[in-house]
Amino acid sequence: MSDRDRKIEDLAEAVQAFCRALDPPEEALVHLEETPRKVAELWMDHFMEGYSTTPARVLEKTSPGPDGSMVIMRDLDFYSICPHHFLPSHGRAHLAYESTGTLAGFGTMAKLVNACSHRLMLQEEVTQFIADSLFNELGARRAACCIEAVQLCLLVKRKNMAGKVVTMAFAGDFTDQERLEISSLIKPDKTDGNCEVNFSCSGF
Repeated sequence: MSDRDRKIEDLAEAVQAFCRALDPPEEALVHLEETPRKVAELWMDHFMEGYSTTPARVLEKTSPGPDGSMVIMRDLDFYSICPHHFLPSHGRAHLAYESTGTLAGFGTMAKLVNACSHRLMLQEEVTQFIADSLFNELGARRAACCIEAVQLCLLVKRKNMAGKVVTMAFAGDFTDQERLEISSLIKPDKTDGNCEVNFSCSGF
């Protein structure tokens, strides 16, 4: 049995125990026959697939490019799992970095978001992880990441909480003015609902 199959078997057993503990009514049991296996495979192959790779591995494939060019990529689909409630968040990631002569393909940038976000991490941590990966693994002179997401745990616990949570992170040496300028390029407009914005940085 492979390591993946063993983990799926263990997860399926845990999900089955969880379903039993919920003590659902008899009429619901018919829908739960294949649930443990389906949930286990979904978590292993999607929600937690980030643990099967590393940002360094994702960013191995690069291309030469002009030194000093600024690359900005917006609206990358993003989903992750809240480590507190095991409920998903979904939204968009916006990335920017200044090249030192090494470029990552646009498809690679999307893979990087998946590798960093499909883990048990807070949105703030994922945002910084992506910025740090562009800085440390790609070798960017400086990098920034902004994530806007709807947190399902907030929607469930607070029925009137319909807004998005926006987090922004920087890696590398930005002046205050440069941070404002790059923020204006990658952060979303506050156009709907409540919006909480958190900033973090490293590499200063």
